[in-house]
Amino acid sequence: MDTVFDHPVAKVTNYTYQPLVGIMFHTDPDGHTPHFKYARLVLRRLQAAKDEAGGVLQSYEYYYRK
Repeated sequence: MDTVFDHPVAKVTNYTYQPLVGIMFHTDPDGHTPHFKYARLVLRRLQAAKDEAGGVLQSYEYYYRK
């Protein structure tokens, strides 16, 4: 039985997940591995997605109402 990894045109994305935090990074089919930075607060909100060189691809801000 063939697996998806044996198929010549398969596109596989690999995710690395840290429990209670979230996705730390993933590798797309082209070999790019962006990293994700989370706030160290209780809520662990996503702060930024960065490329392999550390450049910010996207940043996130959260506003709270009382």
